[in-house]
Amino acid sequence: MAWLGSWEAYNEFKRLESLISEDDVKGKKSITRTDNGEFLEEDLDEELVRAYKIEECFSEVVNSGIDPTVGGMAVRIRAMEGENIFQYMSGMNAIASNWPQIVKPGESIIFYQGADKGSYSCNVYQSSRNFCCYVYEANCGIVYTDDVIYSKDLEGMKFPKIYRMDKKSFDDIAAQNGAYPCIEIG
Repeated sequence: MAWLGSWEAYNEFKRLESLISEDDVKGKKSITRTDNGEFLEEDLDEELVRAYKIEECFSEVVNSGIDPTVGGMAVRIRAMEGENIFQYMSGMNAIASNWPQIVKPGESIIFYQGADKGSYSCNVYQSSRNFCCYVYEANCGIVYTDDVIYSKDLEGMKFPKIYRMDKKSFDDIAAQNGAYPCIEIG
């Protein structure tokens, strides 16, 4: 399922989706490691592979700049079968910057280069009410809620409330908004 608030972005998404071929989804394998250190190769479910390919198309459109009104962070939702509601799905997003770096023999590639170079990570909370996420580098929690109304014309839209605090404290705020984290801090 995908929602894009722009015809240009939606049409580009449908174009990319139409390029997914049977070869892209058939016969894909995963390699897993067992507890005793053995590696197993298993077939991936074709529906799951297709869903990941569709998600890649959606993310590509969101990040493409095809329409300046479409962008930001793609949010996963789950439509509740037989019900007229959806749930925001929990997850952990790690955004790595792409600043150039010189890696000498024996050195490690630095994937996370810090917030000053555009890298960040956030915890997205599971919720059927308000979208909640916590950005670690800013010690900042964000709740998109319809409790805040800036104009009667915009009633029903969700607007951000920002909380500058540690993750554990924000977990309590998220819980008050019907959300729970994918990562617990004890």
